[in-house]
Amino acid sequence: MKRIIILISIASFALTACSQYEKIIIEDVAISSYKFEGTSKVIVDLSVKIYNGSNKNLALKDIDFTLSNNRGVGLAHVVLLKSPPKIMPHSDNSYPVQLQVNLINLMALLSSGIDLQDPNIDNLFVNGKIKVKVGCLSHARAVKNQTVKDLVNSL
Repeated sequence: MKRIIILISIASFALTACSQYEKIIIEDVAISSYKFEGTSKVIVDLSVKIYNGSNKNLALKDIDFTLSNNRGVGLAHVVLLKSPPKIMPHSDNSYPVQLQVNLINLMALLSSGIDLQDPNIDNLFVNGKIKVKVGCLSHARAVKNQTVKDLVNSL
């Protein structure tokens, strides 16, 4: 589960890659802590090291993803709870990001054969959206049926 969360976080930041974002590099993502709330919700605190080589402030405004298996069955829903208010231009720092991961279908997760300690990301798909603010402009991007593996390899 930890690796899935890390992969989703990396993938969500990678989705912002366009001409405005090409100087932004995700250097490292680490789980700072996590807390189970009941049997189907996990609050995950990440430390994300970001190099912002652009000349604009950057802010992560929203993440809303569903993680699915190769049959299209939803496994987990991931949303952004907290992110840094802004990432300064020409900076290279670690920032806290907090995600909420809600388990959608435990039986589908177990029957998918996904080993949470070492998941096979070939069979995990992401659907959802990410919203990023660069300078004074916001950019929303939809992600439709993209494999986590493809997102990670695009880094």
